[in-house]
Formats: sequence, C-alpha cells, structure tokens
Amino acid sequence: MSHRLLVVDDEQLLVSSWLRALKGAGYVAIGTTSCQEALGFCDEHAFDLVIADFLMPEMDGVELLRRVRAKLPLVRSILISGKLDPQVSEEELTEIARGAVECDRFLHKPVPFPRLLAEITQLLAAESDVDWPSVAAKSLAAATIPKMKAVAAARALMRHHKATRKARKRK
Repeated sequence: MSHRLLVVDDEQLLVSSWLRALKGAGYVAIGTTSCQEALGFCDEHAFDLVIADFLMPEMDGVELLRRVRAKLPLVRSILISGKLDPQVSEEELTEIARGAVECDRFLHKPVPFPRLLAEITQLLAAESDVDWPSVAAKSLAAATIPKMKAVAAARALMRHHKATRKARKRK
C-alpha cells in the first residue's frame, strides 16, 4: 500500500511540482493552496504525512497542523518556510513546533526534492518500530492540543520571521 501525503502551500507552482515528484516516487499525494480545503481533505482521506508551509494567508502552518491532528492524530508532519531566519537551525525550529503540535521536522525553503524525499522516507520508515501504548497516548493527546499551545509556538516561530525581515530591510 502506498503512503498518502498531503501538501499545503500557498505557492501553486511548488504544490504542483512536488505533487508530480511525489507521485513519481510512488506516493499517493494530494495538494492544495488552501488550508480550509486541506482540512476538508482530512475529513475525506486518511493521510500518513502532511507537508505544510508555515506562513500562509488563511492560517499559519502550526494552527493547520493543530487542526489536522484533531482529525488525524497519528499523522506525521513537516513544516517548511523560506521566510524564517536561516541562521536559526532547523533543529531549533523543529523543537519549537514539536513541542506545540508534535511536528516531526521543520525545513528551510528552498527544499531540494531529494532532501524532502529523504525526510519523508525517514519519517515513514520510523513507523515500523511502533510502540503501541505510546501511540495510543499520543493519539489522545493530539486530539486535544490546546489552541494556546499552538499559538505560542507560532509566535515563537514568527519572531524568527520578523528578525529576518528587519535584517533584509537594513541591507
């Protein structure tokens, strides 16, 4: 059975190109530029992994993942952004997002497709070593992620975005 992936980004060209590449790599992939449409897809389909942009017009990626987790508590996730301070490590940004919405990875854009594919492969391969009692606990916790926890993480990530904008203005 192929893994099902959902790609959500406000850049249509990126969504289209990643969908083609993911399908070529053997995944069943659906994509959209709308967070509301993505949430609708989560009502209709079970996804194994969600790839979401952090900064989008309708809502930020942390809030989107919080809402997706309420519907699909075991979904794996990757947040991406090209507008956060590249001097801040992906590991540090991952920890901010992981603490709020159990985000698995945070990647800086541009993300070369081979790198994205490697991250996806690694995350989905980790499912083979499942500790079912912890999965059950995670499932219950994910369904009730407090909105304030997600808001706090989004604010922490946004500080890195604002720092980048200020640095660009100085140049």
